[in-house]
Amino acid sequence: MDLSDYLKCIVCRDIRDKPLVSQCCNKVFCPDCAQRLTNKKSCSICKKETKFVENFLVTKLVKIKLRDGPIGGNASNPYLLRRNLYRPSSLRSLFDNSEPSDVFKITILTLEDKRITIEVNKNYKVKDVKKKIREIEGFSPRLIHLGKQLEDHRYISDYNIKKDSVVHLVKRYHGS
Repeated sequence: MDLSDYLKCIVCRDIRDKPLVSQCCNKVFCPDCAQRLTNKKSCSICKKETKFVENFLVTKLVKIKLRDGPIGGNASNPYLLRRNLYRPSSLRSLFDNSEPSDVFKITILTLEDKRITIEVNKNYKVKDVKKKIREIEGFSPRLIHLGKQLEDHRYISDYNIKKDSVVHLVKRYHGS
């Protein structure tokens, strides 16, 4: 199977900008097909209730494909070279991961020792986690993991946040 097949929408077989990945079975969907399935609330592949999330790597690969043509064997692309992704076997392994779910729980620990358990996806950005906390607590927090303040635009996987990780919450105080 050519790598381009992994980047095609599993429903309409188009390669489109801004692809989404199902949380249930890690399949790639174009925005239109994902929207239709979101209305049905179940995946057309595994029939499970699911959400569709942006996957930075898949989005980047689709952009490279749409701009440069073939991806597999394209050792001239610096993005692919830096990540050792120019070999088709390296790329294929990203899409062959058929784990039923990349959703896991993490614990948010406040300064008052209050523990908040939330479900996250490994593809969440820090701002997505903060949004969940804001919905629960009613304020925008600062998050710290292993001594590092988490930046909104980064993915939680960039900070090695995994199942059962503890993230510390610090309230933001505005004003003097």
